[in-house]
Amino acid sequence: MNSRSDDLTYAETLAANIRSSLIKRVEPTTPSKLPFKADSLRNILLYRVSELADDSCKLFRLERHVSASILTRSIIETAALLFLLNKKIKYTIDYDNITDIDAFLIKALLGSRNKLDDLMPVAINVLTTIDHTDAHYEGFKDAFEYLCEFSHPNWAGSLGSYGNIDLNVPGLDLVSAKEKFDGKSGIRALIISLQIVIDTYDGIADLLPEFVAICNKNCA
Repeated sequence: MNSRSDDLTYAETLAANIRSSLIKRVEPTTPSKLPFKADSLRNILLYRVSELADDSCKLFRLERHVSASILTRSIIETAALLFLLNKKIKYTIDYDNITDIDAFLIKALLGSRNKLDDLMPVAINVLTTIDHTDAHYEGFKDAFEYLCEFSHPNWAGSLGSYGNIDLNVPGLDLVSAKEKFDGKSGIRALIISLQIVIDTYDGIADLLPEFVAICNKNCA
């Protein structure tokens, strides 16, 4: 079993690989706008993951485990949306139907849950993307739910991280979270999510030629 240091070094390597894959521009090159939208979403999500992964690795390195876990949860959510994009592209190819992915892309690119954004489409439910990904990657949802406990002020994200209680001595000792958790579970969740992002990002690239052909045929 790898040490915490080895796991974190591997996570940093994955983050560096993602950073090196970032591009500067996506060009519309086909009659159908759907491939442009899909590739735009694919690369926007990679930028998001890259920024979050860099910061999460830095925070794990500083042993700021609660902050790092919160960022890692955001990476897991982003990985799940990227996975669902891949699944929608495969569906489009398999069933020669662009209706479903067109609606999906609009929600994924422009969706909002803010009630003030009444002109925006409703965003895709995060738990829906998590469930789709968990069906393919066993344990994915468990990792997400573990990190949720740090994202919310539940026991793990509050008393469990910052407080010590001795039942034999009245009072509460306040401590740094690094004294309570080593962050290893969070780092492993980070590794899993980054591996999924890399595999899915590359997998979509392999599907794009056939996806483009289907979209162009259906928009003619």
